[in-house]
Amino acid sequence: MTKNIICTFIACIMFVFPASATSLQENLSLAIQTNLDEHPYWLKLLHYKKHIGSTSGYKSEVISEDFFLSNTKSDPLAELKATIKSIYTPITNPNQHTRCKFIARTQWLQSKLNMELPSIECEEFKQWIDLENINQVQLVFASGYLKNPASFYGHLLLKFSSSSNKNNLLDLSINYGAMLTDTNPILYIVNGIFGGYTAGFSDSRFYRQNHNYGQTDLRDLWSYNLDLSQDQIKQIAFHLWELLDVQFTYYFLDKNCAYHFANLLALVIEAPLTDQYSPWVMPLTIFQKLMENKSKDNPLVKSVTHIASRQSQFYEKYFHLNEKQQQLLKLLLESNDWVSHSKFKSLPDNEKIALINVLFDYIEYQLAELGDSSSDRVQQLSLEKKKLIRTRFSLPASPAKKQRTHLLKTQPPHHSQYPKLIRVSGISSKESSGALLQLRPVYYDILGSESGRMPNSALSMADLTLSNFNGNFAIRRFNIVAIESYNVAKTELRGDNKYAWMINFGLDTPDNMCFNCTRVQLSGGLGKSYKLSHQHIINFMALGSIHTEHNNEGNATIGGQVSLLSKINPSWNSLITFNKTRTLTNVPTSSIKWENSFFNLKHFDVRLSLERNNSNLLVTAGYSFYF
Repeated sequence: MTKNIICTFIACIMFVFPASATSLQENLSLAIQTNLDEHPYWLKLLHYKKHIGSTSGYKSEVISEDFFLSNTKSDPLAELKATIKSIYTPITNPNQHTRCKFIARTQWLQSKLNMELPSIECEEFKQWIDLENINQVQLVFASGYLKNPASFYGHLLLKFSSSSNKNNLLDLSINYGAMLTDTNPILYIVNGIFGGYTAGFSDSRFYRQNHNYGQTDLRDLWSYNLDLSQDQIKQIAFHLWELLDVQFTYYFLDKNCAYHFANLLALVIEAPLTDQYSPWVMPLTIFQKLMENKSKDNPLVKSVTHIASRQSQFYEKYFHLNEKQQQLLKLLLESNDWVSHSKFKSLPDNEKIALINVLFDYIEYQLAELGDSSSDRVQQLSLEKKKLIRTRFSLPASPAKKQRTHLLKTQPPHHSQYPKLIRVSGISSKESSGALLQLRPVYYDILGSESGRMPNSALSMADLTLSNFNGNFAIRRFNIVAIESYNVAKTELRGDNKYAWMINFGLDTPDNMCFNCTRVQLSGGLGKSYKLSHQHIINFMALGSIHTEHNNEGNATIGGQVSLLSKINPSWNSLITFNKTRTLTNVPTSSIKWENSFFNLKHFDVRLSLERNNSNLLVTAGYSFYF
């Protein structure tokens, strides 16, 4: 009896193992015969890009060694063979087995090959994401942030929405960012441009991202609900699981969050989400491409939702107050004890509740702006918050909230003008006439359409203007970086009126009537802006610059300017600027310029300007093409 059992067991082993070996060899042969190593999906999963120096013609952008099962990052065929062989290895620790660790590769290879595999439970993956309840994926845009070079152009996040989460703040979110080793903004720009940082995907619950971007940085978020099937959602989740803790080299201008999220979505979206001919990738472009490529049968985006920042939430509630309530709010904020003020105590309960709700958002907005937990102002706000909480508990419950009209009318990012610009202009004065050619790879000026961007601001890099007068070509201006923010207060409340500022580094022409006399300059300004009406903003700014010498006028200039920005209607923006400066050698200059932008559409606008510099009048008319 015992002998029969042993013989049967040996026979089973002899039967099973040759079958496994045959299955492995057959699938290896089939994978090679069908050129799976050259399949676009396989190249995407391994992040292979064409590379001249590689014998295979490809090299992966992943720099983590443990992402590869072969001993090379530049051989798709070797990695394919190593993956198939590893899939067939015995299962000892399921979570560390290739079938669980590289679940996207395994699932795809199973769909292409005849793999008969024993069942496996990937418990860590199931704990990370409950795919049975995930029904939506959102791509989220965080608006631009001028306080941090990393966030000038906005930022991207990905979010998985679960039917089991009533609050989307508990949704699983994915971020991509550089692993910073310093906080110096200059070092960040240098390292970011030249690949001095590593970067990777990380996961957290969405409330952390909402807190960091919306509550601390005061940045509005826009959530684009993608039109994906359950199978497509699984493909994205499988690959993200493979990418957690995997490192890439970070490049600020191209291999950034927008680039890597576009690559991730390319697994399931065939439409191009980046401009392949552009040397950089802008977060804004991804959303414009998503909306451009939609069709009736393939919309790509189901819906777009605005997630207001703490600042925007405060403004919304403030503007829903009537004028009398707004004046009382201002009076309370200028007092030392808000809830003990006689005018507050005399209010009916419903008005007290309305003011308290606005004050809560005001405090959070101000605390985010101040940041320093040790300042007297922070201490005062924290004390007032405690008093507000106690007062609110003493009041009755509020009735159910009614749907409010959105007064800020913030536009989603895909409505904005395209970031790249070519502008052709004719220019004329008494003495001569000529032409200007402006090339701006990114981003916008103060007269452009404000949809989807920071209002009353300008941000551009590598902005080049060439001139041609009488057949002579010259560089008229080259702004390596130019930033300007009017920082206009939306209310008259304490703490809501910040400084206007500007900074500009590059080449400029000190005299607009001099057509071949550029100089290197670094200039800056600080001032205040005031809203005269819904359409008009006035800005006062003190200016200073250091520069190379021109006409023996010295290496520094100081002065000031007054600007009136008018948004006459959606198709016409106007800016009048009066500028008066003096060099260190006491040479004064003054100018007045009136600039106009007409139409302000996504693809084009028309510019017209008149400038009087000392006694000379310059007229410029141009056509702008955005792409």
